[in-house]
Amino acid sequence: MLKASWAHLVDELATLVGEIIPRSRVLILGTPPPKTDERIRTGLLRDSAFVELTTRRGLDPTTSPITPLQVRVALWDIVQEQLADIAASTGATFVPVPVCVFATDGSLRDEFAGEDVTHGNAKYGEMAWRAVADVLKDG
Repeated sequence: MLKASWAHLVDELATLVGEIIPRSRVLILGTPPPKTDERIRTGLLRDSAFVELTTRRGLDPTTSPITPLQVRVALWDIVQEQLADIAASTGATFVPVPVCVFATDGSLRDEFAGEDVTHGNAKYGEMAWRAVADVLKDG
């Protein structure tokens, strides 16, 4: 059901990649894994729009619910699977997230987390570039 709900986005990406493949080599990078609840809360509290929205709705932004990590990891896994499927079906190369950035619970290790809710930091970017370089080196 989840895959079906965002199938149009997957189809759009597959179409775009399919159009580029005849002219260039395409790499599809995995996205950073979910952050810990603490990192998400910190990122949310830095987002004035989130704080304003939750406050207007009568919620306390410091305690508003966050989707459980295991659910976020499961959803993230589905997205990575779909990215890999797009790569396989179009002739692109999927570059998975480097293993070194994961905590044991499947979240992004704090040392690789950016200041916002979803992005990695420069150290994460370095690991991603190394993964890309390894793929390119191997052919």
